[in-house]
Amino acid sequence: MAIPISFVPIFLPILGALWTLITGNPFMLFLTRVKKFGMVTLMAILSGLLMGLTGMGYWGVPLGLVFGLLGDLILFCGILSTEIHCFLGGR
Repeated sequence: MAIPISFVPIFLPILGALWTLITGNPFMLFLTRVKKFGMVTLMAILSGLLMGLTGMGYWGVPLGLVFGLLGDLILFCGILSTEIHCFLGGR
């Protein structure tokens, strides 16, 4: 997906918004079904792998690990109940 878009450099900033639209809905559906620690991290790593396979580079996996764990910790500490914890943690 990134390789054809990279031929026209003006479309590269649009790719971030496009990636959010593509992966946002499945991620929100995923969060409504799974309530265990580590699932946000797993989804973030899988999203980073998918981005790497489409030509976006290898940075998605380590950043997915770091920010996925951060989101899991926020959700775990907030007991999944308050709105601010759900917003910050990705729910």
